[in-house]
Amino acid sequence: MQVKEADLKLGRVIALDAGTVRERDWCNVITAHEGESAAFVWRLQHFTLGEHELRPPTPVVLPSAS
Repeated sequence: MQVKEADLKLGRVIALDAGTVRERDWCNVITAHEGESAAFVWRLQHFTLGEHELRPPTPVVLPSAS
């Protein structure tokens, strides 16, 4: 399997937040990236991408009342 390095890279970070409470127990950094609708979590202790991507809910279209 050959994957281009550029296909694996996330876009430029446009927002970032971090917490220190129980940082050894779960991911403690969240980032938003240019061109992505998901937010990504990171384990700073291991410098790795976390196991979850946080995506906005799918909009529900309700029928209009006539």
